[in-house]
Amino acid sequence: MENLGNEVHTKVGNPHPVPWMFIAGTEKYNRVLLVGNFRIYDIRGICNISDIVHKFDRETCQICNVDIKKKEKLGDEIKYDLMIINNLDYTASSKQDLELLREQHLSNDAQILLLETNPYYLRNFFKAPIKVISGVLADSRIKNYYTRFKFRNVSMYETMSNSGVPVEAFPPGHYYTNSNTFLLSEKFKHCFLNTRFSRFFFNSSLYVFKSGEDDSDLIEECIDAISKRPEFIWRSSVIRLVKVYLKYGKLILSFTSEKISKPEYLIVFPIDDDTRSRRENEKRVVDYLNINNSESKFFAKNIITGSINQMKYFAMEEFPGITVDINNSNLSEMTSSAYHALLSVARTVDTSQTEGNELKENIIANYLHILSERYPDVSDKFERVSRISNFARGLPLVDFFHGDLKLENFIVDSKTNQITKIIDMEHAEIPGPALLDLFYLISYNYESIHMERFDQIYQRLAENSISQYYRKLIQDYCSNYCLTDNQLRLSLVLFFVHHYAKRVFIHTDNQVELQEFLNCLEIASNILEQLKNSMHSV
Repeated sequence: MENLGNEVHTKVGNPHPVPWMFIAGTEKYNRVLLVGNFRIYDIRGICNISDIVHKFDRETCQICNVDIKKKEKLGDEIKYDLMIINNLDYTASSKQDLELLREQHLSNDAQILLLETNPYYLRNFFKAPIKVISGVLADSRIKNYYTRFKFRNVSMYETMSNSGVPVEAFPPGHYYTNSNTFLLSEKFKHCFLNTRFSRFFFNSSLYVFKSGEDDSDLIEECIDAISKRPEFIWRSSVIRLVKVYLKYGKLILSFTSEKISKPEYLIVFPIDDDTRSRRENEKRVVDYLNINNSESKFFAKNIITGSINQMKYFAMEEFPGITVDINNSNLSEMTSSAYHALLSVARTVDTSQTEGNELKENIIANYLHILSERYPDVSDKFERVSRISNFARGLPLVDFFHGDLKLENFIVDSKTNQITKIIDMEHAEIPGPALLDLFYLISYNYESIHMERFDQIYQRLAENSISQYYRKLIQDYCSNYCLTDNQLRLSLVLFFVHHYAKRVFIHTDNQVELQEFLNCLEIASNILEQLKNSMHSV
């Protein structure tokens, strides 16, 4: 019996880069010049696909190296193919950077990617009222760059940024989301952001400046590539961008050939090896489920893979419906629907044979190995919890384990509140531990509604001090899968191990994060001690 997905895990202490800089396209990364502030992980992401990466120091007006890996010796003779400017936290005009660097350091066909604060953002009214008011009459942002710098081709995207990091971008005057569209606030956003006044509601702007009329950015390259592949079934002939999702480690593009409100395909570009391996795992899981799971209606029919130059992509159909990620009046109903969908797709695995016991032991051993690899500074504290291996034969398994189950990973019918699809299966395993998906569903609800830390939620689960509604869900789950009380407790211990091995990474030098981890470790160890005293029941 083989376990699918258990080998996938994030490298130790390696947060993923934010991929906004890859919007420039796939061909211009031989020689890159960075201007402004960049996280070290973002620089690493660029270094992984480029030959030369240098940075312009605004204080000294000199070009310097980046301390990531060995680069060529600096010199004025280098002409860069791409300049990436991050001006979100910079008060001076972006035009200064362009004037100073464009003529001296960029090649004739170079592209420029610029992220800057939107001067028309409504919250800037008291700082720059004239600019905001002028934005009511006309949007002169692109025009200024055309006339002053003679760029032949400029693409601009309205962008929302949080803590200096862009998170989503839209074509001007076009806005779409399927999150919480039942809320009145979202309905108002749809009304305003699908007009010329959308520029007042985005705090930043993302530009791609291209020297030649035939140059293209990633969005244009992607449209050209997917329009030629017969695997993509479009309802009309003209493909256009709906939205750009900028998530850690991956860039996601949404496209349609119809109305913006009817997206047809999601194209995911993984930026690093970890994210790419998880997308490949999702494809393997989806392929398996479509053949072997009787409830395959809940999953994507197919994941299409391809590449644009050196960038691999994973594509799938977008599903009609909404996602839910905040507190709302229908939360219990939607949670119940999600729970019953989970019962439909996850069936008990017969592990009575020797190979079944070996599979359980391998699953637990892998989680423990990742845990010790991630946190070598506190590995001496794992001895008590590592004794979970002694109870491996009592571990209940199901034939589908999502690994990140929360309401926002379900597509919900907006009229019936019924689950229609389960998405984002990067962490899925086939087979995998029972009960953990339900624990994650409950935990995410507590986290989003009550803003509780994981150790507080884990304590609730261990002491059964959760709400009566969630207690009934767990009781019903155990009844459906014929799980004993000891198997429930064993699954709780494994929940802790999986959470810190596969889902989150803590910095052991951060006392708050470390204490939360140690609190959970103590709870898990106490549960194991209880199991030891009643192991004849397992």
